[in-house]
This record gives sequence, C-alpha cells and structure tokens, in this order.
Amino acid sequence: TTIDGVPQVSQGYTDFSLGSLKTTNNPLDLAITREDAFYLVQTKDGEIRLSKDGNFQLNEEGYLVNKQGYRILSSDYFNNP
Repeated sequence: TTIDGVPQVSQGYTDFSLGSLKTTNNPLDLAITREDAFYLVQTKDGEIRLSKDGNFQLNEEGYLVNKQGYRILSSDYFNNP
C-alpha cells in the first residue's frame, strides 16, 4: 500500500535464520549455531536487547562489547542483574 505515493510497510518480518560462519582473527568473536539462540546486550541507556552479532571486543573498561559498544551480559543476568 502507499500513502501519498510513499510505499508503506504493511507487515513486519524478522529473519532469525543463521548466517554463514567464517573464521576471524579475533579470539573474542563467537558464532551462534542455533536459530533460537541470542546474546543479551545492554545498551548505553541501560536497555536490554537480544542480538545475534558475535563480533566482540573489549572496551576501555575491560568489558566485552559488540561493535555498537553494547555490553554483552552473562547467561545468569536474569538471576543476578
């Protein structure tokens, strides 16, 4: 559909399929091998999000972060936030 000639999204879709695996030279990079698995990340505003991006690095404070600078949370986050 269009509004004033501008196409509109009528239905959202998220593709959770796995991407291709590739070898990197970064020992911190990790690959997710299940479609129903995600990393928990915390934005700079404190919001908790899900991510499949496994390109990690250490920030200046020594925390594991993704390329957006979001901290990677441990698997026990919900038990000990």
